[in-house]
Amino acid sequence: MKIETLREFAVLVKCGSFSRAAKELFLSQPSLSTHIGAMEKELGFELLERTATGFTLTSAGSSFLEYAQIIINTYEEAVESGKAASREMPPIRMESLPVSSALARRLAGLRDPRVSFVDTSYNVSTLDALERGFIEIGTCPDFTALPSAKRKAEEAGIAFVRTGYSKAAIAMMKSNPLAAKPSLASSDIDGATVSIGGYAYFDEWKSIVDAMVGPEVHLRYQLSPIESRSDLAFEDLGTKLHICGDDAIGQQYVSRDDIASFHQLDGRDLEFPTGFAYRIDAAIGGRMDGLFEILLEDAKP
Repeated sequence: MKIETLREFAVLVKCGSFSRAAKELFLSQPSLSTHIGAMEKELGFELLERTATGFTLTSAGSSFLEYAQIIINTYEEAVESGKAASREMPPIRMESLPVSSALARRLAGLRDPRVSFVDTSYNVSTLDALERGFIEIGTCPDFTALPSAKRKAEEAGIAFVRTGYSKAAIAMMKSNPLAAKPSLASSDIDGATVSIGGYAYFDEWKSIVDAMVGPEVHLRYQLSPIESRSDLAFEDLGTKLHICGDDAIGQQYVSRDDIASFHQLDGRDLEFPTGFAYRIDAAIGGRMDGLFEILLEDAKP
């Protein structure tokens, strides 16, 4: 039995006549009469006692009306509750940030819109996580200089906003002869092998490192798969270099007494362009406006 049929019965009783009820319901009188007759047949008992001047409720009809009204009211409350819930903006899923990050602390207090942090695998790049729908926004290096990554983002409906630069460092084992130098020059690392731990962003990071060190430096790259950033606390680099974001140095390498790191090359700071990438479909309706403001504010010097 449809809820509309119950509503028609309730309106009929309220109006007291088929003609008035049919008018209120925007139905023809024969159609309304047919609906009520079909409901009585389905129920197995008569709701109305028809008379020459109209109708009266049977005792079964009176009893049924009480419950029909409860059902109608409950249904309408459920619909309103569902509509209200659908208007609420769900949390924005953002790729987790280092807990020591000032940005992470600022976002922790954000309530409009709320942010739900999602831990992604070390071997899933931010771009991949966005494409697969794991997250809706994430901070990451600027991948737009790499044609394949830029094309992938465009096809997946992902936009990137550059906000500034992040510090980088060159890490190596203290047993590496370069570790004894007071500073590093381009000629020192020319021809060196650089370890990249995540296969998901191998090409992207290789492109970023090449841009950081400049075209006069020729590096070899070797994939040395690791499962998480925590593995950096135990990784043996051998003779390889690890050129990474400053957060990796700060969180995992700083406590190691067998690692040396340099934050400059040829006397200039090592840094790479960064920003945030997001799914365009998730930003519809201004859902991410509050978050964008914080990300852009955080980028100011």
